[in-house]
Amino acid sequence: MPLCRGYEGEHAQPVMKQHAIAIGLIVLAVALLRGGSVRHGLLVDDYNHRAELREGGWSFRSLVEASHLGGPRRRVQMWWQEEAELRFFRPLAFGLMRLEYLIAGWHPAVMHVFSLGWTVLGATLVMLLARAVLGSLRWAGLAGVLFAIHPANYLTQGWIACQSELMLTAFVLSGLLFYGRYSGWQWRVTEPPRAGGSGYLAGALACLVATLGCRENGVLLVPLWVLGDGLLRPARTKGRWGFYGLLGGIVAGYQWRAGMGPRQAFWGLETDIVSLDLLQGGQPGGPDWLATVRARYGINLVGNLSVYGTAGLAGYADHQASTRIKPALAAGGGIETAGANSIRTRLEYLYSHSLDGDVSHQVRAALLIGLR
Repeated sequence: MPLCRGYEGEHAQPVMKQHAIAIGLIVLAVALLRGGSVRHGLLVDDYNHRAELREGGWSFRSLVEASHLGGPRRRVQMWWQEEAELRFFRPLAFGLMRLEYLIAGWHPAVMHVFSLGWTVLGATLVMLLARAVLGSLRWAGLAGVLFAIHPANYLTQGWIACQSELMLTAFVLSGLLFYGRYSGWQWRVTEPPRAGGSGYLAGALACLVATLGCRENGVLLVPLWVLGDGLLRPARTKGRWGFYGLLGGIVAGYQWRAGMGPRQAFWGLETDIVSLDLLQGGQPGGPDWLATVRARYGINLVGNLSVYGTAGLAGYADHQASTRIKPALAAGGGIETAGANSIRTRLEYLYSHSLDGDVSHQVRAALLIGLR
């Protein structure tokens, strides 16, 4: 199941050989110019993460907590900060790192070798992507080598905690290759577009889930897919808005928090679909469904009580013409409380107004189960 053209037919063996040579050059460049990182040992938060992974287990909660920096369990002073409370959602990245630590016998030098391996994988994927765009394996191989030895990657290759960035890079690039092959992106005007089967879509969705489990900015993979469809296969975008909505639903509620003094700010994206018939009794000839995609921003007031505002795009589904979507805007706000076991309760007001004059006022209560 090739991700890029050129592996099929009578020329398959020569092409595979050329790719093997290019990958070998990437490995050689990384070994010569970045191999010294194996002597870096542990840096800053590496101490905290290794201790958390060593004392923890394989449970989902334990892997999420392993990325936590701050509180009474902090084992290292965080740079110049007297107090630090940083929480991340990176269970897959830390699960992979725990597996690597077990293989490495908890020795930092072997972990740095794994980091170099992730670097080689990312550079190889850059090469495949560049080959799809440029059509030349020589220039694509050069792109892969330059990516591997670029000064911007020096820190990530020598800092074990930054493996999550290397993992994210690999999964994002894999997701672009899988989805581009599935969607039939026309990388070059000299070649006709050719879409792949459902296996490529499954691979792309698996990469999306992996990116969300590695770093918070993994949500950017979906906009990259939409942008790729618009630029490289415009005809595909017309019938895919429902699919894009489904992708938006996958990342719905994926939120992260950033420290802001004694009060924590949080922001994120949400999407939902509600029945206006159930909420408002419906109106003859009026819309009966409302879907929204909204940004949310708020602050923690005291204890587990937070207040937030929300705004974004919406769409009404017409009662008489189910295929017609009326664009609208939505805005509102609410309060939220956090309980045990990541259970949250929310009371929210949402106002929406379509371009045709349809208006909706909703007061909604919700019980949410998930990670904060």
